[in-house]
Amino acid sequence: MEQVEKYYIKVLENELLHRKKKNPSYSMRAFSKALGVNSGVLSLVLNSKRTPSLKFGEKIVEKLSVDVEQRQRFIDSIVLAQKKRTLQRVPPAIKKYKVNANDLGKLKFKELQNDYYHSVSEWYCFTIFEMTKLKDFKSCTKWISEQLGVEELKVKVAIKRLVNLGFLEEANGTYMASQDQLRLSEMYTATSVARRNKQIQIREKAIEAIEEFPIEKRSMTSMTMCIDEELMPEARKLISEFNEAMSKLLESGSKDKVYALEVGLFPLQK
Repeated sequence: MEQVEKYYIKVLENELLHRKKKNPSYSMRAFSKALGVNSGVLSLVLNSKRTPSLKFGEKIVEKLSVDVEQRQRFIDSIVLAQKKRTLQRVPPAIKKYKVNANDLGKLKFKELQNDYYHSVSEWYCFTIFEMTKLKDFKSCTKWISEQLGVEELKVKVAIKRLVNLGFLEEANGTYMASQDQLRLSEMYTATSVARRNKQIQIREKAIEAIEEFPIEKRSMTSMTMCIDEELMPEARKLISEFNEAMSKLLESGSKDKVYALEVGLFPLQK
């Protein structure tokens, strides 16, 4: 596996050696210039101190003396190296609570078509669904309304929609979740407008929480970074794994309160 992952390094080293044989004075700077990349970055890649991005690999492979098969192996080796690095970067706490394929297979999900997403995209629809799991939940629209600070009529409409879509079941006046998870914004492709509105609503609730709840009942953190945008796909994977790990951790205990986990990573420059 190690040899496969490092194949791209072997190709680059052979290419550099080949050019040096033709011209003994051929330098790393000349090599990087010929490939159209930064010499410092290329040096880090060759010394296994930096894993190249897929974009980096696709850019330089066209300028190497390799055939079609070798070209594909070159790209594949970079993809493997990236996957390995992603796994190595997952914090121990996330690894401990990471949801594996078997766990996902045990969860019950119900697919929601795009046409219906907007009908339950309001923040309180998701919240009501989760509230039915509370140990002290009351199937009373007035009680739910008071708990959420939402008009009772809106609560009634939301419950009706959740029942009609099969996410909630009603038995003898009691509402119960019909499956384990309702993560529509993550699990299903929704219209951009509905998705955007849901994200805006959750961020607005986060702002309200800063003023409404003491620090002991919430956690708000942020940091500003100068980043490599080519690493965004890897960052999204780590955030997704973090979300699943946090869910697995917090939902393993007593269910006495509904919380929202909101993670954002976005540019500050135009």
